[in-house]
Amino acid sequence: METLDDPVIRSLFADLLRIGGYGHVNTERAAFLVRDKNGDYRCVLWPMTRGFKRERFSGVVPAGTIGVVHTHPNRAPIGSPGDRKTSLILKVPVYILTRENIYVITGDGASMALVQARVWETPATVEHRCR
Repeated sequence: METLDDPVIRSLFADLLRIGGYGHVNTERAAFLVRDKNGDYRCVLWPMTRGFKRERFSGVVPAGTIGVVHTHPNRAPIGSPGDRKTSLILKVPVYILTRENIYVITGDGASMALVQARVWETPATVEHRCR
């Protein structure tokens, strides 16, 4: 599992949180966390469906995908049954972001808190934004 100690990953997560309205809305934003052949990280945004408290993706999962990252409304910081299902199908961690929490559901379906009850994000750098 990738770590939040990596400043690039932290920046990408912060950018997705920004794009998702910092958890103040009832929609979600999602992206694939991808590691390329050079070991560089990037995130590939899912097309926004504007679903109420959910996001969906249909299509081809990008090569090098090592995780799924998405926002939740602040009042719902933990993963959903759908998040667990996604982690089990794709066999990658699913990260759930809110303003004060980061949870992960591992590729085997286990859930754990990485950050709880504290503002964690730092501004994303221009070169590490979700696209």
